[in-house]
Amino acid sequence: MQTLRVIFIILLSAYMVAAQQHLSLDIPIILKHNANGSYEQTIDIASHHIYDFMAISILMDCKGITPTSLTGSVISNKSRHAITHFGEEIVENRYVSEIIYLKPDEKGVIRFEYTFDQGLDPKLIMGKIHIFSPAETKKPKSKTKQQGVKKRSDCKCPTPAAIQRADWGASFHLDQNIFIPPPAYTDVSHLIVHHSAGTNISNNWKNVVASIFDFHVNTNGWQDIGYNWLIDPNGVLYEGRGGGENVRGAHMCGYNNNTLGVCVMGNFVSLIPSDTAIISLKKLLAWKCCQDDIGATSTGSIVSFPGVMHHISGHRDGCAPGYTTCPGQALYNLLPGLRNDTETYIASECLSSQVDVLPHHFTYSFTPNPVSDAISLKQNSVFSTIHFSIIDPYGRLVEKFTTLPNETEKTVLLDKLAPGLYFIKSSSQFSDLPLRLLKI
Repeated sequence: MQTLRVIFIILLSAYMVAAQQHLSLDIPIILKHNANGSYEQTIDIASHHIYDFMAISILMDCKGITPTSLTGSVISNKSRHAITHFGEEIVENRYVSEIIYLKPDEKGVIRFEYTFDQGLDPKLIMGKIHIFSPAETKKPKSKTKQQGVKKRSDCKCPTPAAIQRADWGASFHLDQNIFIPPPAYTDVSHLIVHHSAGTNISNNWKNVVASIFDFHVNTNGWQDIGYNWLIDPNGVLYEGRGGGENVRGAHMCGYNNNTLGVCVMGNFVSLIPSDTAIISLKKLLAWKCCQDDIGATSTGSIVSFPGVMHHISGHRDGCAPGYTTCPGQALYNLLPGLRNDTETYIASECLSSQVDVLPHHFTYSFTPNPVSDAISLKQNSVFSTIHFSIIDPYGRLVEKFTTLPNETEKTVLLDKLAPGLYFIKSSSQFSDLPLRLLKI
C-alpha cells in the first residue's frame, strides 16, 4: 500500500508540470485477493485537488477476459460506482471500462473491487487504471463557425457554431487537425447518434470533452477522439475528431466508413436529453443532411455494415444484437420523431422556396412550406402556359397542375396529398431546379 502511494505521488509530480495542465496518468493494476473470492486494489488520491471531476477508466489485458466476465465497483468515501464495459469496441482478450466520474468531494482512498468468472486466473491480468482530472476551470471561448463544404447550391442551412478543438484541447496542443496523423476520409451517408454514458451533471462541459478525448487516446489507444461532434446539455456543440469535413471517426462497432458520429453527452438509459441538446442535434443533422443530400427520414445500405439502416440511426443499429444499448433507450426512443423534425427543419429553414435564376429567366415560388392544405404559387409574368409536376423522392408523378399565360399567382389544393417530402418542377426551359415541398 505504501509503495503504491509513493508511485502515485511520483507520477503525479511528473505530470503536474504546470498549474493549467490536465492530470493524465496510469496506475498499474496490482490485485489483492480477498477471503470472499473477490479482488481489490486501493489508490490514494488525497494529494490531488479535484476541480471539476476525476475521470477513471480501467484497461485489462488477459487471456479469457470478455465483456461479461468481469463485474466490479469503484468505491469512494461518498459512493459506489459500478464498473461497466465500454461498448464502442470489443477486442479479444481485452477489457475496457466506461469512464467513471468522481465528484470533487470524493477524496482520500479509492477502492477498486473486482469479481471474475470461475476458471480465470487473475494473476495473469496485466493492465492499468487511467486517471484524468482537469486542472483548469476556464469556460469555453465564444463559439465560432466551423466551415463546411456545401455540396448543394440551394442548401441554406447555417453552418453550426461550435467550440473548436484548439479551445477544449488546448492542454493537449490540439491546434493541429488530427492528433496522430494522417486522417482518413469517407463519403458520409449515415449519421450515427451516441450518448457518452457518463456524467449528466457538470460545471465545465469543455473539460468533459477533454476527458473523453483522454479516455479514447490514453486508455483505448485510439488515434483521436472517436466522435465527429459532441453536444452538451446546454446545447453547446463541440468539434470532435480532427481532420475537417468527412473525416472518418471511431464510434460504430468497427463499421466507421460512410458514417458521421455525434455524441450527446450524458447517460440516457432512462433520462431524456434536454430540449436544448435535442434542438442542437436537430440543427446539426439538418445541416449535414442538407449539404450532403441525405434523406433524413429514409433508409439505405452502407458499405461498412451488412444491412439497411436509417440515415439517422442510433449506435446500436449498426452493431450485432446485444452489442451495445447506446445511445440509451430514452434517447433512442426520440429518433423517429427527430428524423421527422430534421426533415421539416430542412424544408422550412434550409432550402430556399425561390429559384435563383437570371432576371430574364422564369422564376416561381410558393408559400407556405411545410403545407397542410394548399399553397399559393407565384411566378413572374410569362406569355405561355406552364405545366407543373409534383413528384415524390422516387421520381414518381403524384400531382400536376397548369398556369395560364400572365397568371402570376395561383392557389393549388394539396389536401388529398399524403404527408411526406415532394418536389415541384416546372416545364419551363429556363427553370431547371425543382423546389422541395413538405406536406404535413
